Amino acid sequence: MAERFIQIYRIIDPDNPDAWYLSAVLHAETGNAGQVITELQRAVDKGFNDYRQIVGEKSFSAFVDNRKFQKILKEIK
Repeated sequence: MAERFIQIYRIIDPDNPDAWYLSAVLHAETGNAGQVITELQRAVDKGFNDYRQIVGEKSFSAFVDNRKFQKILKEIK
């Protein structure tokens, strides 16, 4: 159900970075690792810049050593 709400959120407000961030969190929580970085990068591209929120998100703990994840963090720091 969460996925459906996020899809609606992105349709209604496609430039809102929070919709893409929430999508990245959902993918991390459901084990869809391939989409986490893609959605997180979209969030940053659309203006998401809360470094502490990303670092503090427990769902992203498996990505801490991921090179692309680290690149995203450097981009917003």
